[in-house]
Amino acid sequence: MSNLINRLRAFLLILVIIITVVTAGFMLFEGLSLPDPFYFSVVTLAAVGYGDITPVTAAGKILSLFLIITGVGIFLGAVAGAAEILIRRQERAERMNPFNTQISALVPGS
Repeated sequence: MSNLINRLRAFLLILVIIITVVTAGFMLFEGLSLPDPFYFSVVTLAAVGYGDITPVTAAGKILSLFLIITGVGIFLGAVAGAAEILIRRQERAERMNPFNTQISALVPGS
């Protein structure tokens, strides 16, 4: 379980770094104030893509491609890691419940 938690922490750290770098890049390249590039970064990572804010400069478009290629995978890895931890905790809680143990002892093949 600690391996899963460490992996999730690594995904989240990388995700924060990517969001920070890309947000700063959009501020620099696109000349936007903080809320817009942060919003654009998060919307792109979540693969929502509202389309209300789009990069205009070539550097902004390249930064957007970088975010899509790297960030979406990291975001999905973090979500999958969190889901796996929750599922394992649920399974462990069910195994620790004495009522479940007694029922599984009575059911053949379980």
